[in-house]
Parts: sequence; structure tokens; C-alpha cells
Amino acid sequence: MIRYSISKNGTLTIRDASTLDSGIYVCNATNKFGSTIRNTTVSIKKKTRIQNQPNSQEIRRGHYAIFRCTAVADSSLNLTIDWYKDGKLLSYTGRFIKTTIDDNLLKIVDVQFDDAGVYVCRASTDLDFDDASATLVVQDRPNRPKIKKINCNGTIDQPYAVVQWEGTGLNLTFFLIEK
Repeated sequence: MIRYSISKNGTLTIRDASTLDSGIYVCNATNKFGSTIRNTTVSIKKKTRIQNQPNSQEIRRGHYAIFRCTAVADSSLNLTIDWYKDGKLLSYTGRFIKTTIDDNLLKIVDVQFDDAGVYVCRASTDLDFDDASATLVVQDRPNRPKIKKINCNGTIDQPYAVVQWEGTGLNLTFFLIEK
């Protein structure tokens, strides 16, 4: 496979570029009236990438959640890690804590139902970024069922009543109705 190619307009393309391709490149343009030379320095940087993705979690309301994310980037670039919830950059105040010792850790204390969603770890430099996501599901015991409708029908000899209940919690899996 040819890694270097020059198009008719003089564009140099380097396929599968690596840091070994960094250096000074010289372009010598020539026509019937003469030639001219131009130098440029090319610096190939390592791509920013997530090494360890945060794990999705199912947490009980009132407890805490911890998301970890590690990334690597070219050593000549400044790597930052930011966290997003449902596409919005988090501000690390109140219950959302980004540790100063470990920039790769997001801790959510006293988790509430509205904290549920998709959390994205974004590792970025001035040149590029990489994202990894995890989902937070918040659970708790269900709220008291509500009586939705009571319907009394039938005849004097065979009366009957229908009671319709409505669950008010998340992910209800079982109803037990006792007399």
C-alpha cells in the first residue's frame, strides 16, 4: 500500500500517519518559467482516546453514584476530562463532585430520580476529543398505589365491584392485592 501520494494540485496525502511521519517537508513547485521551494513542519500527534469507559449503574435514591473514566492523549497536549448529563456540561457544585485529586471521577451524592440519564465522559485536547457514556438508573421502593377507578355493577342477586389501581413508582414488577 502506498502511504504517500501527491495529487495533481500538489496536495500531499499521508495514509496511516504516525508520529514517525513528523518532520520538515519540502515542496518544490516547477513550471516552464522556473521553480520555487517552500518548507513546512508537520507534527503528528497521538489521537485522544478513552481507555476505560464509565460503567452504567442502577442506584437506590438517596445513595451515591461514582463514574470513572480514564483517557490518554499526546503527551505534548493538555488533556481535560469533562462530564455531561443528557448532552449538557455539568457544573461541579452541590451534589455533583469532580474530584481534584482524580479528574476522571464523577461522584453524585444523595442521588435523586431526576439524576437518572446518560452521563458522558469527554476527554479532550485542543485538537480532538473522545466520548464514552454510561446510564444511571435511579430506583427506590414504589409509592403507595392510587385507586384510579371504582365501578360497582351487577344485579341485586349478583353484585360486583371493579377496583382499578395505579402504580406510581418506577419499574413496578409485582402487585399483590389482599382482602
